[in-house]
Amino acid sequence: MPVKEWTLRDPAQRDLENRFVAVTQDRLRRVFDTLSARQQDVVRTLPLLLHLNHPLLPGYLSPDTPCGIADYTPNRATVAAARRVVAAFTHESRLQREFAIRGLYLMGSVGTIAYTKDSDLDIWLCYDPSLSPEEIAKLSRKTALLEAFSQNHGLEVHFFVFDSERFKSGETLGLSAESSGSSQHSLLLDEFYRSGLLLAGLKPLWWYLPATAEGEYQAYVDLAFRQRRISPRHYVDFGGLPAIPAAEFFGAAIWQLAKSIESPYKSVMKLLLMESYAAEYPQIQLLSHRYKTLLTQPNVTLDDLDPYLAMYRKIEEYLTAREDGERLALLRRAFYIKTNEQLSVPAEPRQATWRREILENLVAAWGWTRDELVHLDQRQQWRVDTALIERRALVRALQKSYAVLSDFARRYGRDHKITEADLNILGRKLYAAFEKKPHKLDLITRGICHNPAEADLSVHVVSSESGPVWTVYNAKVEPLGEPKRRPLKRGESLVEVLTWCHFNRVVNAATEWHHYTEGARHGLTELRRVLDALNEVFPTRLLNANEIVDLANSPTVTRAVLFINIGCEVAPGKLAQGDVLTSNDTDAFRFGGRGSSLVAAVDLVFGTGWGEIYCHHYAGPGALTQALCEYLERAPATARELLSVYCFTADYGHAIRQRISEYVATTYEYLGGQPRGTSRHHIVAVADTYHEIYRETAATQFRIHTNPLSLFRALGAPGSNFRTVAFDDNCAQVLPLAAVYRYNKRDKIQVFALQHPHKLDIYIIDEFGRLFVERHQDQLLTTVLDHYERFFTGRLHDAELNGRPDAVSRVVEYYQLVQTAQHGWRATAVSLQSNRAVPYVALRVFVDAAHGHLDFTCYCDDHEFSSRSHGPALFAAIASYVLHNRRSRERYPIYITQLQFAERYKAELGAGAHSTVRLLEFKKRIEYQLTNALRRHIDAAAAT
Repeated sequence: MPVKEWTLRDPAQRDLENRFVAVTQDRLRRVFDTLSARQQDVVRTLPLLLHLNHPLLPGYLSPDTPCGIADYTPNRATVAAARRVVAAFTHESRLQREFAIRGLYLMGSVGTIAYTKDSDLDIWLCYDPSLSPEEIAKLSRKTALLEAFSQNHGLEVHFFVFDSERFKSGETLGLSAESSGSSQHSLLLDEFYRSGLLLAGLKPLWWYLPATAEGEYQAYVDLAFRQRRISPRHYVDFGGLPAIPAAEFFGAAIWQLAKSIESPYKSVMKLLLMESYAAEYPQIQLLSHRYKTLLTQPNVTLDDLDPYLAMYRKIEEYLTAREDGERLALLRRAFYIKTNEQLSVPAEPRQATWRREILENLVAAWGWTRDELVHLDQRQQWRVDTALIERRALVRALQKSYAVLSDFARRYGRDHKITEADLNILGRKLYAAFEKKPHKLDLITRGICHNPAEADLSVHVVSSESGPVWTVYNAKVEPLGEPKRRPLKRGESLVEVLTWCHFNRVVNAATEWHHYTEGARHGLTELRRVLDALNEVFPTRLLNANEIVDLANSPTVTRAVLFINIGCEVAPGKLAQGDVLTSNDTDAFRFGGRGSSLVAAVDLVFGTGWGEIYCHHYAGPGALTQALCEYLERAPATARELLSVYCFTADYGHAIRQRISEYVATTYEYLGGQPRGTSRHHIVAVADTYHEIYRETAATQFRIHTNPLSLFRALGAPGSNFRTVAFDDNCAQVLPLAAVYRYNKRDKIQVFALQHPHKLDIYIIDEFGRLFVERHQDQLLTTVLDHYERFFTGRLHDAELNGRPDAVSRVVEYYQLVQTAQHGWRATAVSLQSNRAVPYVALRVFVDAAHGHLDFTCYCDDHEFSSRSHGPALFAAIASYVLHNRRSRERYPIYITQLQFAERYKAELGAGAHSTVRLLEFKKRIEYQLTNALRRHIDAAAAT
């Protein structure tokens, strides 16, 4: 296809460029009229700070930092401003041959009706494509220093450092709080062309082309270069903008929804603009095209060219044509709020009047009353009920726009112009802000009202079938008037409603609280302490700031607080009435003579790296364990001291807080340092129960054991990892396991014997850290340990014969447990001196499975007994044989010396078939049946 031969009329094109430069100067004057003198100096000086690399100037990084702006010479006003910023600075004119920066451009609301003294400045910095990655990194660090310098002078500036050639080819700015990432290249360029101003450097090449040439942008540029009408050295080429690709709308919609979290009104306008563009597809009338065409018209004014006014008028046309009155009303409120003008109050002296004049004309056309203006002008003092109504309207508008644009993208956009990484991050941000989840608090005032604090708040509690219900009202509401009003917030705990008030900034130091909870010891003092604690952990001064969030990773806890016993009675028995304690045990988990827990209820409040706030309430015996498990599940493994603990219980609050803080720190440290291939368990005694928090995989879980037997079974349960167990210090006096597990070693077996009068308890920790417990009645310690030693020796011998010497431990350690008065139990090593000369009936048992039934083959010495031969009388036959061979007919137990599983049965059992605990449990069941059979023989003989 031949290239179209245009007639290039340089004077006309130069006129368009000159008009662009003139508009830039006029809009910059409007910016300076808005700024303070010091801020004006900063704006004027920024190009000079990037043009020179002077040690005395702000932003200096190193001698080899790239600098220099093409086609830029600082004027007298700029040099004077630099001297006011740095008194010792002296400008020396030097011939500069190399320029690292091709242009600086302001974009966005700057110089428009939407720009105010509180608005930020977005500056595009286009560097020379020949810069190395190291030079680009230094230039970026220099702009970061200049951002900090500007911030110190009350001016928020954001630099976007990039190469225009790569941008033109489709590469976009990286995703950040101020950049849309990969989501909207053409839409961003449309905004730049209709709002961008030349701050210093080369003009955008787009302004050389007439509006009629947009569809053949590159051909026109190539022809101009070939005919040498212009030189690429004199322009920055961001590329043409013939249309907006349909595939770009989806990513842009996601981006604007994410921005709506902090700036909902601005995002509503941007989404509505995209929606109006989509409605015109494929013949979209871009605002940038309209702007360029308008710039060539005679008698056009700066107000006619205002980009924000043009955007409003286009959206107004779109919504009016669709008779969408609700969103049109919201658009007008959003536009008015964005201008930050207050037409209901007189203008400040020396304030520029052009903004007010435009707005007054608009408001008159809208038919707004003075009351409506007063309401919007007082938005800084809007209360939470107003914020809730406005938030609902905003969310409805956002959802409708998103639905329209998503449907458009499905119909026309085959390839969404957004990377998977950016889509994931933006999706997470939306999920964190708008997704409703149990225990997650809604932040309804964010981006809508700045000071929603109430003068009076009332808190009530009522009983229900599911437990207490707490409510808070935004006035002084006595109990009789409660049913007539709608509460601001309902929750299952006092902490929940107070946390909601704190994060939505409904309460401040001047708020007067009215507390109605009959018959409770807690009151206003406790309420205020909770609020003080929340402000200590989550300071009010940070609630309005855009807290840095980590959307690239899972949402872990960033800050957390545990509240203990807030809004509930906790004193055990009659302790609250002043009964004298009959025990010196002051452990908050096992307090006094009754061993009661002083922890009745727990509230866990935490923030996540995604900016979410959660509040969990737990009550009852397992409250603390559940709360700590929830915290550990979300807390990062490398962090420490993220959790604060508060307890305001009368008399014992400090002791409870200290005890829980120590317990939390110990548990966190133990479970947080989990080596690969292990499962960790931490156990604490609470009242007459045992609370276990454990990690067997990545998940943190808990169990509550009502007796030691339940705990024994849990620690003996199968598992794929080596099990380590730690006990809280308060377990030492009530459980020997605290001493037993101190000896736990991987791939070793430890046998512990605890002698009681007429009984002997055996605790065995196998090579996987699993627990086996057995009680022997009326048995000597040496006899019991000797039989275990024979069993383990036989097992090792069997493994070696079958070519699996590493399947079981080669080392078995034996200990005797002795109880001490101060330290619970102490273990001492036992050296076994087995006397193999003593007659001992060797009982070897082989187990197989066939047709769903167990098949036993047993050898007593050289005599065989099997299920096939003896059937149900197998164990009775073995008992009769053993009894017959004993010198005395005593009823002491029959012990198995060797136990083996057939390969077929091992396959049914799975990996646990080779574990020591599995064999011991099976051995115990068989020995129980053999011993019972033995006793029946003896009893029958005695009866005859």
